[in-house]
Amino acid sequence: MIRTIATFCFLLIAGTFLGQSKEEDQLRKDADTWFENSEFAKAFPLYSQLVSLHPQDAELNFRFGTSALYAGVEKEKSIKHLTFAAKKNCSDPRVYFY
Repeated sequence: MIRTIATFCFLLIAGTFLGQSKEEDQLRKDADTWFENSEFAKAFPLYSQLVSLHPQDAELNFRFGTSALYAGVEKEKSIKHLTFAAKKNCSDPRVYFY
């Protein structure tokens, strides 16, 4: 009985994490598509969610900062994220342009 309950709990928790991963992957794919099509205002809320989940990711900070810049968000917020991305050696050379 205890094994059955423990197994059920494990499967429930594992399923939750897998579901979140798929949702996060789709969120990233959508955000990247908007970004590469220069639809920065549409990409902004998606990158906002992703950066909140992965605040140390240089690439996400670059894309979030760029999207924020074009979405009309406070420029200081954009600069903060772009500077962070540049200091963390973001692989995208556009970080220095923005």
